[in-house]
Amino acid sequence: MTMPQPQEEVLRVFLTDRDVPCPVCRYNLRGLGSTTCPECGVRLDLRVGSIDLKLGPWLL
Repeated sequence: MTMPQPQEEVLRVFLTDRDVPCPVCRYNLRGLGSTTCPECGVRLDLRVGSIDLKLGPWLL
């Protein structure tokens, strides 16, 4: 069994070889070594979301 990695390390590993824009300034975060955007200074975190969120049942 592997030990869970801290969230900051998981973010750094995720960005190692991916072109991901900063959600604020659109700076390319590929290879980022910290959890802060070097361009605008926003603190970053890695999240799971859905682009196909179904809100219908909650709107009734």
